[in-house]
Amino acid sequence: MATWTEPRTTRHGKQTHLCYDLQHRVNVAKIYPKTAANGSTVLVYGHTNGIRIIWRGGRALKKKAVAKEVGKPKVNGTNGTSSDVVMIDLTSDDESPAQAPPPPAQDDAEFESEDEENESEQHTHIVQQLDIPLGTEVLSLALPQLPHQPSHPVDVIPPIFNEKIVVSAACADTSVRVITLPLTPPSDARKAADRSKVQAPYGEQVLRIEGQHGHQAIPSGITMTWTPNDADSLTEDVDMEEDEDAEDDESEPRPRKRTAMVDVKDWDLVVASHSIEVTGVLHIFRIPIISKDDRFSLTAKPVFPYQTQYLPAPATLVSFTPSRFPSRRHLHLLVADSKGYVKVYNPLAAPRARPRSARPGMTQAKRLGAWVASFSTSFESVKDQTAHPGLAQRKRILDAKWASDGRSIVALLVDGEWGAWDVDGSGPGVTKTLNFAIRGYISSSEQKTTSSAPMVPSKTGSRGLALAPMTPNTRRHREESLFHGPVTSATSDIPRGGISVASSINKSSGQTEDALVLWYGNEVFRIPNFQQFWQRNSGSSSSGSLYGPGLTRVEGITLNGEPINGIEQFARDGTAARMGVPRDLLIAGSTRLLFLVHATPHTKTSGGLFANLDSAERHVQVDNELLKRGELDLGGMDRILNGMSGEAAPNNRNPMLRLGNTTTAANTRKVGFAGLGSSR
Repeated sequence: MATWTEPRTTRHGKQTHLCYDLQHRVNVAKIYPKTAANGSTVLVYGHTNGIRIIWRGGRALKKKAVAKEVGKPKVNGTNGTSSDVVMIDLTSDDESPAQAPPPPAQDDAEFESEDEENESEQHTHIVQQLDIPLGTEVLSLALPQLPHQPSHPVDVIPPIFNEKIVVSAACADTSVRVITLPLTPPSDARKAADRSKVQAPYGEQVLRIEGQHGHQAIPSGITMTWTPNDADSLTEDVDMEEDEDAEDDESEPRPRKRTAMVDVKDWDLVVASHSIEVTGVLHIFRIPIISKDDRFSLTAKPVFPYQTQYLPAPATLVSFTPSRFPSRRHLHLLVADSKGYVKVYNPLAAPRARPRSARPGMTQAKRLGAWVASFSTSFESVKDQTAHPGLAQRKRILDAKWASDGRSIVALLVDGEWGAWDVDGSGPGVTKTLNFAIRGYISSSEQKTTSSAPMVPSKTGSRGLALAPMTPNTRRHREESLFHGPVTSATSDIPRGGISVASSINKSSGQTEDALVLWYGNEVFRIPNFQQFWQRNSGSSSSGSLYGPGLTRVEGITLNGEPINGIEQFARDGTAARMGVPRDLLIAGSTRLLFLVHATPHTKTSGGLFANLDSAERHVQVDNELLKRGELDLGGMDRILNGMSGEAAPNNRNPMLRLGNTTTAANTRKVGFAGLGSSR
């Protein structure tokens, strides 16, 4: 497909659905965390012959005439048969490394002075698209977890992410590819250039790891982060000033160092991938980032695995923590396996005991690496009461993601149960435990017990279970079970599901807020603020349910029979966040992409909802709108009551609002049922 076709547009309440039909199979789609210089949002998806980059929104390219060459067909299309992208083959044992690609010439792309705002256009325009053919199918992608906005003053980001797109891909030919290309979209003239005459016309670089240096089987998953080049010498020493969650250790406490290395010049890209070789293997690669003449590229030397771990069971997914350097947790790796276990691996941790195979001449780098935490799911319900207890299996994990800046792990299980493990005991209302600190079900069709009604823990303190209140949904489920019998399915028919976590920083409290989207089969649910949801449910003994507060179903999603391959969340501006507008979603099907767009009030146009209003009046409008939706927090209620009573000072508290277990510390008040608190 040489051009990006117009989408099919439908309306579902306050949502607009934009469906783009593609002419190739889509395996995975991601939203790049950093916007381009022209304001475009960058989308990356893997298909049957490589990856495609899409620049969506922002300032459009200026129209220019493109010179056509007779007899020279355009290569950058859907077929992508040419694979003359700069490939760095790391399978050769030749000691002379391949030469790095020459820096591209100055791009001649020019953009319009302002973002196009066509009222007749009901969707965001596509500025540019680009195919990077790899000659093999891309099965999974990994992007760096860059902050949309600076969250901490000590955050240190490698400069390569300011000018380049960096993508890691697991391919069907057992290779791992790391692709870099400029973040700014190329001009139409550069895109139409004859690639047979120009080496790397878009400034792209493809690093290929395979053969004896990589996997012997198809990689099942991949993840990526970054670390200083001399990270081995920083073991347990570098920490963020805000990071007070020191892990429990039986050894004597170590002195904390506040000298975060903010002047790091040499960086490594860290890529972890896993496959089903033997009983499961995990490779961790460290790829040096080269700086020359203020241009950044990946190393051209052969890359060997930095660490290799043989797993007791094949891994199903891996993910680096969202905590960034200089946090000492910035390399913690989440590994979920097929037996229902989730473990955390720290490549920089020293083993508790010296292995027998360690030799005196072995380097310190090879002795690093240890498993620092382990969690497991509950056992599946045994249908055959005569079966041996030793045959019981734990519930399989469909997906698991980090949350709360690496302090908790959210998991979705095969029967529709979801929950969160509290990694360091910092969650609300609970202590550190190996079980779910908060749990619930997101599927209304699962049969969790032999009873027709779902069972929940009793609040009376007895050891038995109590029937959940009858609702229209459970009543309908009971009628179907009475007249149609239990639903049977093949054991090999494993449902599909996943989790999307989008993090942001609350400017008033400085705490991390996560927006969760969970999908199970073709049903999609969202939690706008996971921390507040956890806080509200931490005081009750009952588990979270489908109809609990803060957990809502996303209606109207249809992919014309195609399964959901993944869901990503777009970033949102400050106005949408204050209004409580849900994040826009990107849903990937097998051959189509679906955008769920919510209407956002505009403040720039004269006819907008908040036009010609000063800051105070806009806050009043926002609070009133949130109050109508039932989403107003305690701080907003304070502002409304103060406005009604004519109080000017925001510190004059209404005594009627002092409900529940209210504590005040450092100008922060927390109410048990209202959330994490509001900053004053």
